[in-house]
Amino acid sequence: MISREAVEKARRRPLPAAGPAAAAAGGKPGKARPVRLPPVIPQQDMHGFALIIVIAIMSFLAAFVLFAAHFAHRSAAAWSAALAREAVVQLMPRPDQDMEQALRKAAALAASFNGVAAAHIVSREETQALLAPWLGAKADITALSVPRLVTLQLDGRTPPDFDALEAALRQNIKGVRFDRQQAWADRLAHGAQLMLGGALVLLALLLTAMILTVIFATRGALAGNMHIIEVLHFIGAEDRFIARRFDGHFFFIGLKGALLGFAAACGLFVLLFFALEARRATPEGSQITALFGRLAPDWGMAAEIAAMMPVIALVTAAVSHCTVLRRLRLIDRAGSAFFSGGS
Repeated sequence: MISREAVEKARRRPLPAAGPAAAAAGGKPGKARPVRLPPVIPQQDMHGFALIIVIAIMSFLAAFVLFAAHFAHRSAAAWSAALAREAVVQLMPRPDQDMEQALRKAAALAASFNGVAAAHIVSREETQALLAPWLGAKADITALSVPRLVTLQLDGRTPPDFDALEAALRQNIKGVRFDRQQAWADRLAHGAQLMLGGALVLLALLLTAMILTVIFATRGALAGNMHIIEVLHFIGAEDRFIARRFDGHFFFIGLKGALLGFAAACGLFVLLFFALEARRATPEGSQITALFGRLAPDWGMAAEIAAMMPVIALVTAAVSHCTVLRRLRLIDRAGSAFFSGGS
């Protein structure tokens, strides 16, 4: 096989001027001019433009999935940390018990345990404010059988003995319920794991779809330029030399598509950030902030998204390279079968 260097020398080998004919055509006799062969793949190709759009759409979806998974994981981690530092004592109204006295007794009893940093009695006004989104700001909760709460701030380093605390509360106060909120924390951790798993599955599906798209696009480029490839192949050009003609082309296609898709995703994130900031003072905005926290720029997530762009470009080039090599091997096999059948 002829090496890559030999083919490159043949492409750049100067041709002598054609004498008087060249002079008549405007050329100068005796001056050499280089031979420039057309590129293996045309630079302006509709298939390449369509592939850029497809990769941009998949990159946009991948960035959106990564953003949603990262945001959900961050919110779940914040919720779990907040739940781990707090417990709730709930008292149901009873006709044979003074509610205010029972609340003070529960707060004092809970604060006496090691690991409880503070006990706060949720006042009637605070309780009404908590129920305002459902009952309205002017609702009178005194006529309703609404439970009262005592929130306990826990020491994160030395948590209290929850079983002993719950037993003491039940023994001294009627109608009391103790919620250590561990079940909620476990549900949040499980939900965050499910979100991450679903995001990984979606990213794998998007990557698979992109690989298949690149394979079909490479085959289309091969079919449209097979006459050039066959000439290079049969004059002795190495398979890897021909495959490298496609590597740069598809690498830049993948890079352009990834840049376009991630730029669109970043634009959407910026618009979403300003939209939520503009509505943060509204009831809907305050509920979203309470549930998911404030949407703020995350440079770690931006670095992850930026790291995906060269990965997508490299995957595009690698898939194209392998597809071209496989196609050239099929040409070799077909040629070998032809000559062996003829003999």
